Amino acid sequence: MRAAPQALHWLGQIQTADRTLHAETALLLARAYRESGDPDRAAAALEEARQLGLRADLEAALQGQGDLGSVIAEAREEEARLELATALLERGEPDDLTEALELIRTHGYLPLLSSRAAGTLVGMARDAETRALFPLRVQALGPLRVQHAGRTLQLADFPTRKSAALLMALALAQRPQNREALAERFWPGAKNPVASLQTALYHLRSVFGTPWSGPNVGRSRCSFRCTATSTSCAERSAGRTPRAWPSC
Repeated sequence: MRAAPQALHWLGQIQTADRTLHAETALLLARAYRESGDPDRAAAALEEARQLGLRADLEAALQGQGDLGSVIAEAREEEARLELATALLERGEPDDLTEALELIRTHGYLPLLSSRAAGTLVGMARDAETRALFPLRVQALGPLRVQHAGRTLQLADFPTRKSAALLMALALAQRPQNREALAERFWPGAKNPVASLQTALYHLRSVFGTPWSGPNVGRSRCSFRCTATSTSCAERSAGRTPRAWPSC
């Protein structure tokens, strides 16, 4: 998730004679610059945060200046679970991901699931409880925006406009949808509408990197496994909380 320019601006304005507070601010700046794609400023800010020990070492490793293995060993020794989960998630080996997901679930480190590295965990979401950790947020106000596991997708990121429309239909439905009815709805003139539906589902799986469609795909019904939240013009203007549909 990229840092907002306003956040960078205000962090840069903080002036203090307290060395610890100055180091904490510098570490926040280093993270913000890294996430904004400015490695030079991120490295410069990090130098002013070195006194923070493990957390500065972790940031250095995330910037490519240090060894994640050493950070993981240090985090285990200090029982620093948040830093451990972050480093494991970034290194991304199979055992690392399993342990990171367990730490996130046990200790409530849910903000980590909004990081870019969280996309590697999506394929492990095999049960309803785990899938609920990766909600799909659909912004229907203005241009289409879909947020999922630290990624923000726009219409151009989908293989076809119909695959994006199919996603909306499945994600925002309150119940499983009839497979043949969906196929006829989206491909009314196709020689084999069901085959076109199956192709679109395959494309969507490749976009999200997870078997997000329901277990009945290929039989009689299709459903969406992730929790989906929609923001529409009507809801925004009325000041209502966006609706959320549980997985089917």
